[in-house]
Amino acid sequence: MHSALRPYMTTGLAIVGSSVLAFAPIAPPAPAESATTTTQSAQQVTLKAKVITINPSPDAVDVKDALQGRYCGEDSGNTCMDLEYMPVWTSPGQFGLGVDALTDELAAAVASGDEVTVLGFSEGAVVASQWLEAYLANPEDFEIPENLTFVVVGNPSRKYGGSGVPWGQVWPESDFQVIDVMNQYDPTGDQPANPFNVLAVLNATMGFFTNHLGDSYTNVDLDAADNVKWTEGNTEYVFVPAKSLPIVEPLRWMGLDKLADDLTGPLQYIIEQGYNRDPRLDDVAPISDAQSIFYAPINLLETVANIPYYAVQGTNRFAEAMRDSGSWWVYTETNVLGWDPANPEMTRAFVDFLVAIPSISGPMGEIADYWARANLPMNEGCTGTGKTQCTNPAGITDQMFKVMLWDLFAKEGYTFEGPITPEYNPVSDEETYWGQEMGQDGDPVEWYGETVHLEWFAETKSFWNHLISPPEGIKTPTIGDQLGAAVNLFEALMVTWYPFVPKSQIWNPNETAFAYLFRPFAKILCPDCNEVDPFMPTQWKVGDDIPKGLYIPPKVKDLYDEDGKYIGPPVESTDEDADADADTDADSSSSFLAALFAPEEETVDETTEEATGTTEEAAEETPAVTEDTAEEQTDVVSDAIQGLKDKFESVTDEGKVTDEAPETDAPVEEDASDAGDEAEDVVDETDDTEDIADETDETDEVEDAADEADDEAADEAADDQADSDDSDAGSDDSSDSGSNSSGSDSGDSGSSDSGSDSGSSGGSDD
Repeated sequence: MHSALRPYMTTGLAIVGSSVLAFAPIAPPAPAESATTTTQSAQQVTLKAKVITINPSPDAVDVKDALQGRYCGEDSGNTCMDLEYMPVWTSPGQFGLGVDALTDELAAAVASGDEVTVLGFSEGAVVASQWLEAYLANPEDFEIPENLTFVVVGNPSRKYGGSGVPWGQVWPESDFQVIDVMNQYDPTGDQPANPFNVLAVLNATMGFFTNHLGDSYTNVDLDAADNVKWTEGNTEYVFVPAKSLPIVEPLRWMGLDKLADDLTGPLQYIIEQGYNRDPRLDDVAPISDAQSIFYAPINLLETVANIPYYAVQGTNRFAEAMRDSGSWWVYTETNVLGWDPANPEMTRAFVDFLVAIPSISGPMGEIADYWARANLPMNEGCTGTGKTQCTNPAGITDQMFKVMLWDLFAKEGYTFEGPITPEYNPVSDEETYWGQEMGQDGDPVEWYGETVHLEWFAETKSFWNHLISPPEGIKTPTIGDQLGAAVNLFEALMVTWYPFVPKSQIWNPNETAFAYLFRPFAKILCPDCNEVDPFMPTQWKVGDDIPKGLYIPPKVKDLYDEDGKYIGPPVESTDEDADADADTDADSSSSFLAALFAPEEETVDETTEEATGTTEEAAEETPAVTEDTAEEQTDVVSDAIQGLKDKFESVTDEGKVTDEAPETDAPVEEDASDAGDEAEDVVDETDDTEDIADETDETDEVEDAADEADDEAADEAADDQADSDDSDAGSDDSSDSGSNSSGSDSGDSGSSDSGSDSGSSGGSDD
């Protein structure tokens, strides 16, 4: 019987709905104004003695009970009266009889001194709006009481979604205080924006009887927490969320409450697609958020429609995971042979990339990740593919594929522990900095000691839960989003796969013979690489020590000992902190590198190179001289020179020729001979002074002073000796001339020899 009546009931409802919608045309809500101020507290309308109710259907609806009797209930303390009028149009655009009747009642209230609140329902709210328009046009023609206020419910002239708005029935703005209350799905003020949404139109039609007429506004609580309120000017808007869906109410009348509850969520989701409400209403909670099998068709369609969106999301996630893992050509703690800390996210993101359905890819990625953690563990015996990084290949291969897939699904679960799972990452931060194996342990392995218990058919269960859950809506990626994801993935792959980066194994001759092929082109292939050697860390510079056993660049191998200690000439700035700023390090060492590694096309004179080499050897052999020692050595040389000058002066005085002839010749000869000997002694002392200067590696100024003193001493000795000879020759007899000449020649010869020796010595020192 009920089955037979169902088509007729549906047809009847459709006919009634069509009639209502013809009377109240569908119109989208007006957009929110920029000057709108949103509040969450209702206005407190001050009621004074008299409330005028305007009700077009007093027989069907008792407006005095509206809003829980807040204005006309027994406890309100107000006097309420119904406005008597015929609820029909009497002139175009105006509810003339109602406007005239309200004008008269307000004038009477002025005469009696009452303050009035107008409570209008449905068409009664339109009457109040038409009166207000007339008053605002000619206020001098109306008498109004003080503190006149308006409360309207189910208002067709409501600014947002009113059915009379397309016909020009819009509540005017004024200085009067107004409260506008509207139920969700009341078609007089909550119209669907899409007339082609059949379910939305049918629901609004049923809402006219359930949410507009009847006792719908009787149960409205203006202070309910779930009401949405906002104020514009002197008007406060109140939106009351629905407690039930009008379209399923016939099912409840027939006692099918369970079916009605199951259908409420899916039907409301479809119905809401036909509305375009003010953004302030976007957060209105649905009537039901419970799972329902009736969501399945909706979610199935949305799952297919959302594949492009989640493909973009999966691509971006995978790209970021790849980028975070770093270059696969560099030895780091996130590039370890086996399942390193970067691999879990990379695996799960890769599954998202392949399967653009999160409810399926999520469990699949989790299973794949845990299986890999158990069967592809890291091992200190083989942490990479280099010669020094995999000294014990059996160490890692013996621990692989020991865990069966069903072990992860066992009731007791599977615990990640030794000997399969290492407690610590076999690669440390320091090893990451140098890019080489150093036998150090890194941070603890995150999943060590964790017990995992996977669920059979997790993907199926997850997808089914998705199908029966409230839909999330259709998400459409833009062309820019899709192109951006492709570019992001390409850049990430370049980060991981491009070999010509700092510390790449491709630069290390100890790891691969290809290094000899690529190293000459390092400046072109890798502009960011270290200038000294592309395999070295970017922050490293000449003068920084290198850990023992690690790679030492061939260019500077002679500057380091076998332990990696720097033994070369001092550098201006040496920063051994591996975390120092790369730019600062490069600037501090650039001048030294430029001098040390000059371009091949620049030639240097061989003599200069030899002199430079001699100087470097002398610098290595000569101990460091302090300032005090240098001053002492300088004083010794100065004292020697001064003593030398004093001796030469004394020699000159002794050999000075006077006008008187000497009494004897012998003393003169002896003096001359002594003078020559003294001159030789002076030269010898001068040579000793030169030796001191040479041994102490004094400055050029001291050496020049010593050389000049040598020359002056030799010249003065030679001149004094010549003068002495001349004087002797003039005073001797002719008989003794041969003997004297012989002695003179002997003395002169000795003087010349000594002078010659002195000059030769000074020249060699220079």
